[in-house]
Amino acid sequence: RERERERGTMSVPASPVPVALTCLRCRSLLLEPRILPCGHSVCRECAEVPGARCPSHPDNAVDAERTFPNLAVAQQVRDEVLVFCPNAVLIDCGDQDKGPAMGAVKGSGGGGGMATPTRPPAGGSQSAPSSTHDLDLGGVAPPATWTVSTPPPSPGMVVASKRSSAAGCRETMVAGKVAQHLETCPFQVVDCPRGCGVRCRRSALHEHQCQDTSTSRQQHQQQLNGVGTQSWGSEQQGNGTARARPGTPGRSHRASSVTPLSPVGYSSSTASSHASPQRRRELVVLHRKEIAALQASCQQVERVFNQLSSRMDSLDQKQQALEEGLQHTIQTAEEIKMERSMTLAMPFSFQCKGTFRGHEGPVWCLAVHENFVFSGGSDEAIKVWDAKHFACINTLHGHEGVVHSLLVANGRLYSGDSVRQLRSWCLDTLTCLTTATVSDDIVCAMAFCRGRLFTASYACIQVWDGNTLEPRGRVGNLGHWVRSLVVSNNGLELYSACGPDVAVWDSEGLTLTRILKTRFGSIHCLAVTNTYIITGTHNQNLHLYDIDTHQHVHELTQHIGTINALATSHCGKFLFSASLDETIKIWNLENMLTVQTLRWHTGSVNSLLYVARDSVLLSAGSDDDVKIYKYTHGQSFTVGGGLEAGPA
Repeated sequence: RERERERGTMSVPASPVPVALTCLRCRSLLLEPRILPCGHSVCRECAEVPGARCPSHPDNAVDAERTFPNLAVAQQVRDEVLVFCPNAVLIDCGDQDKGPAMGAVKGSGGGGGMATPTRPPAGGSQSAPSSTHDLDLGGVAPPATWTVSTPPPSPGMVVASKRSSAAGCRETMVAGKVAQHLETCPFQVVDCPRGCGVRCRRSALHEHQCQDTSTSRQQHQQQLNGVGTQSWGSEQQGNGTARARPGTPGRSHRASSVTPLSPVGYSSSTASSHASPQRRRELVVLHRKEIAALQASCQQVERVFNQLSSRMDSLDQKQQALEEGLQHTIQTAEEIKMERSMTLAMPFSFQCKGTFRGHEGPVWCLAVHENFVFSGGSDEAIKVWDAKHFACINTLHGHEGVVHSLLVANGRLYSGDSVRQLRSWCLDTLTCLTTATVSDDIVCAMAFCRGRLFTASYACIQVWDGNTLEPRGRVGNLGHWVRSLVVSNNGLELYSACGPDVAVWDSEGLTLTRILKTRFGSIHCLAVTNTYIITGTHNQNLHLYDIDTHQHVHELTQHIGTINALATSHCGKFLFSASLDETIKIWNLENMLTVQTLRWHTGSVNSLLYVARDSVLLSAGSDDDVKIYKYTHGQSFTVGGGLEAGPA
């Protein structure tokens, strides 16, 4: 196992080892197991022996090329088997520790192979090192003869027959940690860091003193300067001593040439200081040429680097321009597609596609996010519906009163109830993030603009931080219920319906800019387009006002109950109205005529929501139901026909 001894990884088990982790042929630890064609595992050395045969199958010759590593066993040995340090001095468990004479530190190069020491024959003597540069073991006797221990196998386990002596390292570790341990082991034999050629234990380095350092340096200087160098086997000039090859038996390191590596703290500059003047001049010229060549190379590399950098910058700019152009094209195409999909074109109709049932009381408000519909009602719960499968996927609890208003904005769901409680919900996890309490009565309506949330209640409008729900402002003493809030399309103005009046506020500072006083009764709902301000009143009618002049333009009279909710199409040409009379009417604002009447609820229709992205209309009523209607182009229904046939 010479390769294992060189790496210092061969070890002797320090604890009982399963038979399965030992080689069938040599009974040693399976450090690098190989699987034979017959299925048994042997160590790598046994598998590479010419003419070797499997002990369990003597008729089968071992072909090293047909074996492959047993990674599982090797990993088990590295992780589980406890072994002695390769620098341990081992004795039989039955013998007494007789001191350093029983063992020795192993060979050079990192603590050679682990084995059991055998005593020399009686009257025999151990061979001494060839010179003082071979080994300095710090007072420990030179190594005895080592042989691999082969403990007899026993059923199931191989019992460890060795123990460590105080003369060597007594550490034990798993086989996989041997190499790591050798880096700090005090008994490891290492080279002198000053390059004098002496090797000794790491713990004895501080006591070591280099011998003939000046002579070694002088010889090394001669090698660097080309003086006194001869081929191996020739006579050295001046002393008549033959220079032997390193490692030649019978030759000491004192007689051989010094290693060509410079000792620590010694460089070629020292050699040049001892060279002849001619040699020094030649070295100076050579160094200057090398420096000039390096400078030229550096300049060339810098020029190439600058050229590449400029090219990369140019390519980055072109790529950025292409990406911006592509993004603009995609955005324009999406806007055109969205505009076409959201535009309602005559003739058309809305058909009821399904009903969400699950509330235990009237439903008062609606909100939508992607494919999910949120509804709040008198049962103090918020239902989350899957619009594709018409199923309730979650119910949000926490409110202690009727949920009167819902709003999806700022990546959150906001909800307000009849006991002055305001909540913010995470749309991803559907968990409550923050809560707040409004200063007045029921939260009737909500709107969101410029990172702030606006809430309306009795005679009061409050402003909240959209993230923390901390109060940011308040307008009070308005004299009546504020039942509706609407933000203009440009986000600069906030419209509020309070009693019979419509107030226009600056959304930034919540300062009153205009006020529209009507004469048709209390306003219950409000809608704003680019052309009209539309009010739904208690007197069953719809009133349209010019958005610029505030002049009354038209009155729509077909409902027979209070108007509870309004919604407009994306283009602003069509109006949806919900009433206490259990109907939903669709109006064409270009000719002020009814397009369609929907009679699918069996109670008052309390809330409407139009989703322009999908051309879908949602409604909620006092019959505890939420209904969804889909836009269909090419069909037109008049009052008294089609969808008025009955509820879904």
